[in-house]
Amino acid sequence: MTGPAAAYWPGEWVALSQASSWALVELPVTDSKIRSLGESLDKSVEQLLDELLKSGVRALPGFCILRLESGGLRCLVREPASLVITTSTGDTRAIEGTSPWNDLQLESIPASVMITGTAVTSPVELPTVAGIVPAGRLIITFGPMLEPDPVDTPTPKPPAELSASESIDLAVTHPMG
Repeated sequence: MTGPAAAYWPGEWVALSQASSWALVELPVTDSKIRSLGESLDKSVEQLLDELLKSGVRALPGFCILRLESGGLRCLVREPASLVITTSTGDTRAIEGTSPWNDLQLESIPASVMITGTAVTSPVELPTVAGIVPAGRLIITFGPMLEPDPVDTPTPKPPAELSASESIDLAVTHPMG
């Protein structure tokens, strides 16, 4: 199965990444909320929002949260964050964050989503794995979500069908040597 791949550009916000959830949040990587945000990321969007809202709506930082959910992609974006969705045909759609936030459900998985929080501090794009990194931009590229190929297992011939020219080699090992 091929799944999503994420990359980031270093910056002043924090990027959180899991197998099917990503967030870019307007907080420094040293903020005391980062650990609980990381733990909430793969649980649910609502739990992540609960963590972000602990200090109240007025203290809510900018953010963008992406989560694969039941065949689609849920996107939440709060100003000043923005995102650009690119479809498999190359069409793009830009979405600006609002206050309190935009909550979108995409019924189909796009080719990619780029989240921008703040100016990037480096022109270098780096791959990201599950974890937390300081970032200004995050891009998630969605590969084809295919079921794994079935394993072809040869069907053994029943003993009665073995011909005289066929032989069976058995290697027997004894655990004691």
